[in-house]
Amino acid sequence: MEIPKAIPYNQPINRGTIFCNYQLTARPLREYNSSILLLRCSEMAKVVSGEVLKEKVRNAELIEQGDEYNCKGLKYDLVFSGRYLKAKIGSPAEYQDIPITERSDLAVIKPGEVIFVITEEIFNLPQNYYAQLTPKRSMGELGINVNGALFVDPGYNGKLIFGLYNFSSEDFVLQPNKTFASAVIYELEDNEKFEYEDGKQPRPIMDFSPELINMIAKCEPIGITELSSVVQNAIVDINLLKQKSDSTDFWKKDVQLLMEKTSQENNQVAHNIAGIQRSIEEFRKGLEAEANARKIDIAEVNKKVDRKMITLQTIGYVITTVVIGGGGTLLVGWLTGLFNFG
Repeated sequence: MEIPKAIPYNQPINRGTIFCNYQLTARPLREYNSSILLLRCSEMAKVVSGEVLKEKVRNAELIEQGDEYNCKGLKYDLVFSGRYLKAKIGSPAEYQDIPITERSDLAVIKPGEVIFVITEEIFNLPQNYYAQLTPKRSMGELGINVNGALFVDPGYNGKLIFGLYNFSSEDFVLQPNKTFASAVIYELEDNEKFEYEDGKQPRPIMDFSPELINMIAKCEPIGITELSSVVQNAIVDINLLKQKSDSTDFWKKDVQLLMEKTSQENNQVAHNIAGIQRSIEEFRKGLEAEANARKIDIAEVNKKVDRKMITLQTIGYVITTVVIGGGGTLLVGWLTGLFNFG
């Protein structure tokens, strides 16, 4: 039978042999979660509840290692087996093996931390049974978010693994046999018995997988307290950076003013240097002119001296000649008797 595109309010849904009396508004069928529809299906499956559920638990027909005390009307409450996986430990641990003195650190879920737990119960579902899982509301009230599968396939045989995340600000103490999730078990009609293709049967789980162990061993969780501290430190650092930025702006302005002043002073110094260079050049030219003038004066003096020396030499020659000449005449005259000096 063709599935209608929209379902009028309070109208039964006919899906072949499936009849669900579920009140829906007029919306496309694809917008509804099929698992929700299955909860109210009357002819496809029926809930295993009450005394029937207790009897099957006692006989380990659907759940092995179960306790009929955990049968609560329509559902069965799953409990923590005591085996868990914690990052700080790095490998599967048993609660009973943790020393009492260390349980306050190793057997708790720190704020912001996630650990993985495994159920005490082992599901042993025939091909015509399946189960739907929901977290216990009380866990949320304690600040624990339960993460895991929401559906147990027909024919599944094994335990269930859940992740427990602490979103509160306080440690959550692990307690073996504490309930944390519930299972509602459904029985299919004989003509709806589910058959898997070869190799598609659900894989049984009896312990934590190597992949999960490897992942948790590398995990370095940051608790809410540590994260809050990191955020607070970051805020302080940001404020300090802002203050430094503000002071840096003032520093930049001071440096800019200093650079402008230095530039002006440099310009003045350059101007003064240019003036000094001009003065030096003029002084050099003056020295050269004076030196040239002195060279000319010396040359003239030398010429005058030379002329005077010539004159003096001439006079000297004349005097010498006269003296020598006159003396010679007197000598000759005295010798000849011409002159008489007695």
